[in-house]
Amino acid sequence: MFISEAQVSRISVALQVLGIRGVTVFGSSGDGGSHFSFQPFEGGALANDLNKISCEYQIPVFPTSSPYITSVGGTIWKGDLVPDSSSPIAWSGSGGGFSRQFPMPSYQSLHVSRYLNSTKGLPDRTSFNSKMRAYPDISAVAVEGTSQSSPTIAGIFSLLTDLRLQKGLKPLGHLGPRLYANAEKFPFEAFQDVTEGNSRTFCDNGFPCSRGWDPVTGLGRPIWSGLVKHFASDDTL
Repeated sequence: MFISEAQVSRISVALQVLGIRGVTVFGSSGDGGSHFSFQPFEGGALANDLNKISCEYQIPVFPTSSPYITSVGGTIWKGDLVPDSSSPIAWSGSGGGFSRQFPMPSYQSLHVSRYLNSTKGLPDRTSFNSKMRAYPDISAVAVEGTSQSSPTIAGIFSLLTDLRLQKGLKPLGHLGPRLYANAEKFPFEAFQDVTEGNSRTFCDNGFPCSRGWDPVTGLGRPIWSGLVKHFASDDTL
């Protein structure tokens, strides 16, 4: 946890500085869906109160809700006995939602508004602030949680950065604007859409997955050929 909003703001500014210097920072979106905890609290009256609060609100976590982090959610493969790697679905604990502190970056607004205006089964609008930074941005396999998916994505983008450097190109730095611009101009080429799942965890409400960006798996899971085309090169900018 963090001491104050001022401390959180200072950390986010430091992340912004790293992005300007060419460093891409990835962060796990959390393992509690949009409700902070991936399982009910136990232990009497206090635990009951925590469960009530956790399920009544969509509770964001930090630092993944900073606009200067590329937030990474989680997926798994569909099928229990014979998993199908071509059919990703959201991992049940994939963290997501809306920040309580940071306004939504302009590059997100079109994608998020589409989601909010076209998706059925959303949680109560009073449980989150739809004008704030939305997360995650993208996702990857998270059988062991988003502490698995985020390093996976970091490794993939390290390879892309190596390809860029070999071509004499600069590192990508802060990815946010480029991710959403690419998804708008070349939909589903760099990331496979994930349309099945929900952020509810143990609660009776949460954000459902939907076509396009959603606050469960973001823009989707990586497609290597599309990433090489659009992120290892600047030809399609």
